[in-house]
Amino acid sequence: MRDEDETEAEERDPRWAQVARLVVGVISDSDHGDDLGTVLTRLIRELVDVLPAGEAGLLLLDDDQHPGLAAATDTAAHRLEVQQLTTGEGPCIEAIHTGRLVLVTDLERPARFPDLAGAAVADGFRSILAVPMRANADLLGCVNFFFRSPQVSDDAARRAQDVVDVVALSIATREQLHDATQLADQLARALQSRIVIEQAKGVLAERLDVSLDEAFGVMRRFARTRRMALPVLARKVVSRQIAIAEVLEDLV
Repeated sequence: MRDEDETEAEERDPRWAQVARLVVGVISDSDHGDDLGTVLTRLIRELVDVLPAGEAGLLLLDDDQHPGLAAATDTAAHRLEVQQLTTGEGPCIEAIHTGRLVLVTDLERPARFPDLAGAAVADGFRSILAVPMRANADLLGCVNFFFRSPQVSDDAARRAQDVVDVVALSIATREQLHDATQLADQLARALQSRIVIEQAKGVLAERLDVSLDEAFGVMRRFARTRRMALPVLARKVVSRQIAIAEVLEDLV
């Protein structure tokens, strides 16, 4: 029998219950066998609906404390996250360096990060909220929320911090449920693979003028056709060892 408080909570805001269920999937590793990167992509899409924001991106720190792109809800968010990683500046980079929430509003008249603001406005966004992701004293990364309104309410900022804290706790709990050494190796490999896959998705999405999901579908079909591991294919796409024309020709 379900707890009455849980039922009442779902009736008050079913979106929170949806996020809670997905977070449980992260902790229990029972999300239909999906890898952590896939689960995180689905999770930040749920967070976008809860806030609501326009889109979002997630950066995770590797073993050397360098940020890498782990997930993005669409091509625009993916592009803006990559821009921050490439230039080494932006709300998400600052949030990682300071461990504090960073809010940039009214992007059409930006006081900071003018290049990023211009790119964000071109994609239809008017404000950015970067929320550091912590588990106890450990900084895991940052979630960047892109809003289509020029201002972000205090309530939305608090809600964003709350949900990101829950996500961080779920990841940390997942780690604690496994052997520390094995998990560290697994997460390092998974993160590196996820980063290069996200980069390859971005390359294909831009070159083929398709969504990130469609680009990922193209990669999966090509990898199956060639009997090639997806991370191996992604590295070849990013390094241009495989031409885009070859990918398309193989799928005809």
